[in-house]
Amino acid sequence: MNVSVRFLVSEEPPLCVDVPAGGFIGRSPFATLHLDDPRVSEAHALVSLRHGSLYLLALRRRFAVDGRPADELRLAEGQLIELAPELTLEVSELALPQHVPMLETPDGGRQLLPATAFFHGDPPRVSASWVPEAHAVLWHSPTGLRLRVRGAPDAVLPLDGEAPSVLRIGRHEYRVRLTPLSAIVGQTTLPPDPLVMQVDGDHVVVHSGARSATFDGVGARLLIELDAAPGPCAWPALAQAVWPSEHDWGNLRRRLDVTLSRVRKKLRDAGLPTDFVRTEGNGSFSLAARSSPAEPVPEPGHR
Repeated sequence: MNVSVRFLVSEEPPLCVDVPAGGFIGRSPFATLHLDDPRVSEAHALVSLRHGSLYLLALRRRFAVDGRPADELRLAEGQLIELAPELTLEVSELALPQHVPMLETPDGGRQLLPATAFFHGDPPRVSASWVPEAHAVLWHSPTGLRLRVRGAPDAVLPLDGEAPSVLRIGRHEYRVRLTPLSAIVGQTTLPPDPLVMQVDGDHVVVHSGARSATFDGVGARLLIELDAAPGPCAWPALAQAVWPSEHDWGNLRRRLDVTLSRVRKKLRDAGLPTDFVRTEGNGSFSLAARSSPAEPVPEPGHR
């Protein structure tokens, strides 16, 4: 349900953090992605939803993409964003569901509902960060939206798309309704030559024209499992198929993110599109092309 971007931070061990739309990156302890590095500003950059696409916006300091300073970037999976030398964020996954919860305020305003919303002031303002004097807090739960108003028992509000959920905070009334997302983030980077994936036992080759990347080991297993799936594969099923002896969900997700990063790096180094492995915006993965074992791999320099 939430709109967010998953960043893989170039640390050891690798750090994976989901930053929702409206969340920011920085040295501040209140940052969604907190980086304790003196080269990072307290509020370095902000993730923003614009016209259905996710953007990274520079706040107090700029970032770099492909060695060039930038103030704004439309996010796409596989991008590398440099906050400082040897401090890089990789866009591992974008979550853009078909419908998102929008908050309608008493004055007629509309804004994307954050994962947790704090209502404070009079009339109440909405913040995604913790506010000690908040009158109320609204957050997502497995059964719907949970509302906690100071001095009252918690209430669960349905969010099913048929009718808005109404919440009253003091004398003010708010509504939350599911709204279609107007666009899907990211233009495809697929090349003009068709992408072909070949599987030979536990060995995988992905190529387009004269460009090719070879995968063995865990990267090959990841691609083979996705190729064998009849459709988009949910990340827990994919991770368990690749690492059947691992039962810790946190370790499984970290392993999946790191392996996906390495697969995309190899594709990028070969001049192939990093969105060969696609995320479906709901935690599922798929391939841009199915295996074609009958087609030979082209020799370098030949079409």
